[in-house]
Amino acid sequence: MSEAMFTGKVSGLEGILAQIEGEARAAAQQTLAAAKARADEECAAIAAAADEECAAIAAKGRQQAQDALRRAESAAQLQRRRGLLAAKQALIAETLQAALQKLQALPDEEYFAALRTLAVRYAQPGQGTLYFGSRDLARVPQGYEAALNAALGEGKSVCISPESRPIANGFVLAYGGIEENCSLSALFAADRDAMQDLAGSILFSAE
Repeated sequence: MSEAMFTGKVSGLEGILAQIEGEARAAAQQTLAAAKARADEECAAIAAAADEECAAIAAKGRQQAQDALRRAESAAQLQRRRGLLAAKQALIAETLQAALQKLQALPDEEYFAALRTLAVRYAQPGQGTLYFGSRDLARVPQGYEAALNAALGEGKSVCISPESRPIANGFVLAYGGIEENCSLSALFAADRDAMQDLAGSILFSAE
């Protein structure tokens, strides 16, 4: 084989190898570019999903925080109302107690005049018996029974018993076997709700 023929064959082989190498390099680049594109797409999708999840978690957290805040505010308002109600009830009770004590401490003339008003309110038709406590019985004003009967009106009358009843103030009004406890303590207790409403409207009318 001549040198020229050998040289020609070598050159042809090198060309084929170079072509194969070039094609392989191009194919690898295409494969790498496609893989990179897929990786970028997957990364973008993962990032978007992560952003959505983070946003959802943040929104849920904000909602939970708002719910917790509303519950805390509601509990605080309830506690405040309870405290205010307790304070009002205590003040009303003190007011009623003070009113009772003031009534008990009235001078005899004013005190028995107040009892006369109560007797007019609770007296029934017919003859009744009025019982005082020992303290009040000892200080009944002279002529009080007559003045009391005059105030009761026609068809009603009472006699003051010389016997006392175990009450601190006021009186017990008896008609036969039926007795009406008109002691001030009993009347205050019986009318407590109405008196609390009245005292409350006076004490807290500016609210």
